[in-house]
Amino acid sequence: MSSSLGMVRDQVRNRQRLVEAAVAVFRERGPDVALDEVARRAGMATSTSGPP
Repeated sequence: MSSSLGMVRDQVRNRQRLVEAAVAVFRERGPDVALDEVARRAGMATSTSGPP
């Protein structure tokens, strides 16, 4: 497996985790939930830095 293919798979898996967490959190708490809470529920860290 190439390194770039591994990155794509990680991105797909992480996106799926975020989407599933967002659906669950928004259903439980409504649309005013902080995105930090979605990331926490997905088991991911948040970052304030953007692309270079």
